[in-house]
Amino acid sequence: MLGDGPNFFARFVLFFLWPLLAFWMMKRSRQPLSTFFGLFFAGLLLLPEQTFFKIPGLPYLGKHAIVPLSLFIPLVLFHRRAFPGQFSFSFTTSIFFIAIIATALITGASNGDPLHFGATVLPGISAYDGMHMAVSDLLVFFLPFFAARTLLRDAASLRRFFHILVRAVLLASLIALFEMRMSPQLHQWFYGFIPIDSWTQVVRSSGYRPLGFTRHGLAFVLYFLAAAIAAFALRRTQKKEEPKAIGIWVAPFLVAVTLAFGSLGATIYAIAGIAALKLLPSRLIMLAALVAGFFVATFPYKRYHGEVDTEAMVESARANADEERAQSLEFRFMNEELLLERVRERLLVGWGEFGRADVYDEFDGRRVTVRDGAWIIQLGDRGLIGLLWFFGMLLLPLFSLIFRFGRASPTHRRLLATLALLVAISAADLLPNGAFHPLGFMFAGALLGQLEALGVKAPVASRLRAKKLADIRHR
Repeated sequence: MLGDGPNFFARFVLFFLWPLLAFWMMKRSRQPLSTFFGLFFAGLLLLPEQTFFKIPGLPYLGKHAIVPLSLFIPLVLFHRRAFPGQFSFSFTTSIFFIAIIATALITGASNGDPLHFGATVLPGISAYDGMHMAVSDLLVFFLPFFAARTLLRDAASLRRFFHILVRAVLLASLIALFEMRMSPQLHQWFYGFIPIDSWTQVVRSSGYRPLGFTRHGLAFVLYFLAAAIAAFALRRTQKKEEPKAIGIWVAPFLVAVTLAFGSLGATIYAIAGIAALKLLPSRLIMLAALVAGFFVATFPYKRYHGEVDTEAMVESARANADEERAQSLEFRFMNEELLLERVRERLLVGWGEFGRADVYDEFDGRRVTVRDGAWIIQLGDRGLIGLLWFFGMLLLPLFSLIFRFGRASPTHRRLLATLALLVAISAADLLPNGAFHPLGFMFAGALLGQLEALGVKAPVASRLRAKKLADIRHR
């Protein structure tokens, strides 16, 4: 990080003011769904990054754990009756819950040996450390997934969720536009530091890549990308008489801000996503999302077995982008090769935390690798079983969509296709980039909730239709 680290205000806001505010607003809310997601996005977009609080017996808690926890507790305490039967675990959520805990405990129990690289000594981890890993994964990834699955069960709630996302990001655009012009300094001004390793990460030839109050500009831009796609979907499905409709300018504005970040990946996602929404019917959008999801699911396997032509990808980047991006991609692939050699030593259970999955110089103990993609990070830290639950939470709802897509109404299918597109983009982004925020897991949880509700409603509708037909026959 750049600066002296979190100041008093950062710790005060995150560990004291925010939990009290979230608890009070959730308790008094008459629209718990809107309040929950509105505060969720506000917390992720405004609270400080890389600021942690340690409670005895628990792992270090940052904003990605504190925000969902501080909202979910009052949701259960005060609004459980508003969502009857929806807080119970389904078979799918139970499997993921158990897998997260089991993976962390197995990884912890299998990595008790300290590692020595010259003067560098990496401590072993225990089952106690494994439990810390499990709690952290449950709070950061599973809880947003489960909350979205619990609250978003029909087309109306999904539309409301998209509206909240769009409005939250519209407000955040003020931060983005300011930092594009003035440089990413707001995190420094408010919280005493900037959560990046080097200023070169935000300097671009045309200006600056904004950070806002996120860990990386590549994390910040995904909010705008998701909101732009959601705004297009809302615009295409809204009725003329609908109150608080999305203005015609909103989606193009959000797309323009997304492109202004200068992220090649976000630009490709935006162009492809908006083109799909404008030109393709809902079923083809859904199928395109499934194809993208299949690519994400198979990439780690192909990369592990050397079936990805990395040289061709580097040459393509050199020919179609620029030399800087080509060199960056080549450096990334070289690091992945070193990390995959390390992964092969403990493929099933991984190496655990404390940097044990990295590669170090045997003589001076210097770390020689940089881990970027969430897939290689998860595979190194949690092993194959950790990689399966991580991407399984994202992709299983996406792959299940094909079986229940036809049960939804035409408008609902459009919203489901949009949600599937957001899940696919979020999953694809985890191949080159880290898991900077839980947005993709929230989208996947929302998709699972929609599918579970369709699975319950369809048999009821079938019985009603059968009863009507029987009544007609007996007249």
